[in-house]
Amino acid sequence: MPDIKISIITVCYNDCEGLRRTMDSVAQQTAVRGADYEYIVIDGGSTDGSAELLKSRSDEVDALVSEPDQGIYYAMNKGIALAHGTFCNFMNAGDTFAADNTVARVVERLGDKDYYIGHQLNLPPHKRFIKAPRQITATQLAAKALSHQATFIRTSLLKARPYQVEYHILADWEQMLYELILHNASYERLNFTVAHFDTTGLSAQSGRDGRYGEEQRRMLHTLFSPRLAQALIGKDRTERKMLHAISKPDAWERDMKLLRNLLKALPKDLWHKITGKGRKG
Repeated sequence: MPDIKISIITVCYNDCEGLRRTMDSVAQQTAVRGADYEYIVIDGGSTDGSAELLKSRSDEVDALVSEPDQGIYYAMNKGIALAHGTFCNFMNAGDTFAADNTVARVVERLGDKDYYIGHQLNLPPHKRFIKAPRQITATQLAAKALSHQATFIRTSLLKARPYQVEYHILADWEQMLYELILHNASYERLNFTVAHFDTTGLSAQSGRDGRYGEEQRRMLHTLFSPRLAQALIGKDRTERKMLHAISKPDAWERDMKLLRNLLKALPKDLWHKITGKGRKG
């Protein structure tokens, strides 16, 4: 098999229409399949027509697994095991590349770094543009995950340490913290939009209940010592808001959030100081 730059991996389960959109996006890429990229699909044993769709378009897929699994990160690890590309990208069902030439643009930029990350547009109903940071800091990455669909990760890192499946929602975030912060993996920003993210999926929806916060706390306290974890995430709500503000890559947005949080905290702290009810720290 010739050298392949990117393994594009799609994980799906009972999302036939989302899978169709993703496959269309991959098929429309101007990059050369078999040289610039390969396409791997891991289906969790769908019963909604996804299996029939994959069968009808099997000529567009280089490797296919369709069988029940234990969750999204188990499926993603199956894709990693099959990957021949130097880098992996996870474009899951419903997600799409920003343009037909996106993969070609990425291939031109790939070099000796471990991570290449571009910008991401979250689609409605929770539309938002997420800009990749110029540099990555521990405070920034502890506060918020980077855009996974807009990320290209050196495959050797993923094969040596696949996603930790004890995390059901945030294993991709944990992987980035482990490699980029604890092991100083190298990084370069792709200064263009790479992915359009489907905000109706599991990771987006789980952020709106308690599972997300619980996994985040468990992840940080597993990776870091208690004192370091507290320094990264803050010991109370005010500190967490300040640290989240500091993590903003845009200087104007950072300063405005810091000022807003300071103006909220100052009267409360002044009152506590006057009344002797200040927080013990």
